[in-house]
Amino acid sequence: MGSGHLGCVQGIGPESGMIWPLRSTAWRLCSVPPRGPCELNCRESGSTLRFLIPVAAALGKEAVFVGSRRLSERPLAEYAAILAKKGLTLEFPPRQGGLPLKISGALQSGRYYVPGAVSSQYVTGLLLALPLLRGGDSVICLTSPLESAPYVELTEGGVLEQFGIAVKRISTQDGRAIGWQVPGEQSYQMPVGAIDVEADYSQAAFWLVAAHLGGHSVRVVGLNPPASLQGGIGPSLPFWTCWGPVKMKWKLR
Repeated sequence: MGSGHLGCVQGIGPESGMIWPLRSTAWRLCSVPPRGPCELNCRESGSTLRFLIPVAAALGKEAVFVGSRRLSERPLAEYAAILAKKGLTLEFPPRQGGLPLKISGALQSGRYYVPGAVSSQYVTGLLLALPLLRGGDSVICLTSPLESAPYVELTEGGVLEQFGIAVKRISTQDGRAIGWQVPGEQSYQMPVGAIDVEADYSQAAFWLVAAHLGGHSVRVVGLNPPASLQGGIGPSLPFWTCWGPVKMKWKLR
């Protein structure tokens, strides 16, 4: 977990139950009364910013999101439209539209229209947050084809399912996702047994390239190519495994 993401989760507060054990057997995300605005520094992480805006809103937290100058340049205007009339106020800097971003209010259940062609991170943020809402069920509706669909599949199967959260994908006859039905009033439950978190192929690529250039073997731990849901792995796997002197051993743990 990156320092920006961990710092933001801690900034939301241990009473949220986001990463702290509950009776040593379960972790739970639950709404708590706000205690004034908390500053959440996302540093360089765009995924942290887009994931935690709806999560903080679902928890009823008044928060100010800050980050690096480059992060301030990342697009966020879509959230203003996605979250409009959903009980939330977003305050952007005048004439800037980036960070710092202040949010207040509490997210409400309902129908959310999300452009899939901009970033899958908007979908992931809502999938993480909407199950927590107490006012009823919600529906996420894609207004354009979903890019980076495998990363939403990671959210569904790699995170939500493991932690006891149920969502139902709405698909076309050819299997293309066009939305999700998200029941409310759910809670995150700690899985029984070990949790395997697959490593990031984009980060592993640097070491794989360095091994090829230096003519050394490399042992890659934490990747799971046969069953990975990460985008682009299938086409690239033959390239890595047949590339010159690089010898690769796959081991999930």
